[in-house]
Amino acid sequence: MLMNSLNKFESLNNTELEIIEGGVAPLLIAGGLIATPFVLGAIAGGCDEYARKKGHH
Repeated sequence: MLMNSLNKFESLNNTELEIIEGGVAPLLIAGGLIATPFVLGAIAGGCDEYARKKGHH
């Protein structure tokens, strides 16, 4: 089922494939996708505050 789409990763052994298919990787990917907007928002908010304090409006 998944093996046909994993031809690029033939060098991976079975334990690595098991970890990728059903292990920690999906949780890390989902966590990264969920956290990304918040991280970018925090960076943008910090830049906005910095510009507001430094700028002469």
